[in-house]
Amino acid sequence: MVKTTVIDLNSPTSLVVQRLQYAHRFIRHSINITGNTSQWLETEFDDFNYELSIVGNYPSTQGTSQIIEAICHREFSKYHLKVDPSEALVTNGALHGLSLIFRSLYRPGAVALCQAPVFWCIAELLQTCGYRVEYFSLENNQIDGSSLQEKFTKNVQVIFVNTPNNPTGEILSKDCFRKLLQLTQSCQASLIADLVYDEFVFEKNQLIQPLSLQGIWQNLYVVNSMSKNFAAPGLRVGWIISSSDNIQSLTALLTEECLGICYPAQQQALTILKRGNQSLVERVVKNRETVDAVLSQMSEIAFEQPAGGLQYFVKLPVLDIEEFADFMLTEFGLVLVTSGTFRACPDGYVRIPLGYPTETILQGIELLKKGLQKWN
Repeated sequence: MVKTTVIDLNSPTSLVVQRLQYAHRFIRHSINITGNTSQWLETEFDDFNYELSIVGNYPSTQGTSQIIEAICHREFSKYHLKVDPSEALVTNGALHGLSLIFRSLYRPGAVALCQAPVFWCIAELLQTCGYRVEYFSLENNQIDGSSLQEKFTKNVQVIFVNTPNNPTGEILSKDCFRKLLQLTQSCQASLIADLVYDEFVFEKNQLIQPLSLQGIWQNLYVVNSMSKNFAAPGLRVGWIISSSDNIQSLTALLTEECLGICYPAQQQALTILKRGNQSLVERVVKNRETVDAVLSQMSEIAFEQPAGGLQYFVKLPVLDIEEFADFMLTEFGLVLVTSGTFRACPDGYVRIPLGYPTETILQGIELLKKGLQKWN
C-alpha cells in the first residue's frame, strides 16, 4: 500500500492546519471533524445589522458596558459569583486573553507548569513569551500534592489548567483547586484557569469556579470565551476575570496592541449571551450518548467517557498516529485531530467531536472504522 505523507513535523504550521490545507487543495469532498466547538442550527441564528455609529467609533478598551454586565450576570447565574465590572476584561478570544496574562506575568527565567495534556499553541505561546514549560498530570482526577510540590521552585511564575480538559474531558475537583491555590500563594505564583468548556459538564459531575474559593484574586485569573461555550468562534470574543488591579494592567497592555475589541462582534456576543445556549448543550448531551454507543461497538479501540468538554479522546491500534491520520485523509478524505496536536500527551489518540451535527460525527466514525480495517 502506497502511503502519502501530508504533514511535515518540522513545519511551523500546526498539524491540523496542514491537513486542512491539503484537503482544501486536493480533496473535492472531505469530511472535517477537527473542530472542537458546538454548532448552531441556521434557524437558531439570526442575521445582525448595525448602524454606522457602531462601526465608525473606537470601542471601549475594557469592553462595552453592556457585555461586561452580561459577563458578570452569567458568572452570578452560573456560579453565584459576584463579579464587579472592574474585574472583567473583554479580549479577542481566550487565546488572546491568555497571551495578555502570560506576557504581563513574565519575569526572566520564569517557569510555567501546565496541566497535561495541553493544546499545543498554549505551550508554544508560553515558550514564545520566554517561559520554560513543565507539565503535571492528574491521577484519578486528583493532584499529587507532594509530586507537584517538587516541581515548585522560586522560578515558577504561573500554573495553567484547563477544565474540562481538552482533550481528556477531565474536571478539576474543589480539592485540586485548593491545593493549587495554596501552592501559588506560598510560592508567589499565579494560577490561570481556562474554563472555555464550562457549559459542557455531564451527568453528576460538578465544575468549580476557582474564583469562588478565595476572596482575593491577585494571583488568580479565569479565562473564558464565546467560541466553545456559545458556538461563536468567528466572533473572536473572550474575557478574563481577575482582581481589578490585574484587569487594569491587562487593559493597558491590550490598549497598546489593538485599542479595543471589535464593537459589532461584542454586540453579537451580547445577543448570544442573552439568548443562552441551552439548545447547544442539549445537542451535545445527546451526541455524547450516541457516540458512546457507537464507539462501544468498536472492540479494537479504547476510550473513557469524558466528564465534560466537547470531545471523546480515542486510542487507536496503530503504531504511528500521524501516518494513520495522513492515510485517512488521502484515502478516505477524513480530516482528524491527533494526539500530536497536544503537548505532554500520550501517543496514538484521535479526537472525536461532540458539537458537530450528529450525521457528520457518525459519518466520520464510519470512515474511521473502514480506515482501521484497511490499515490493519
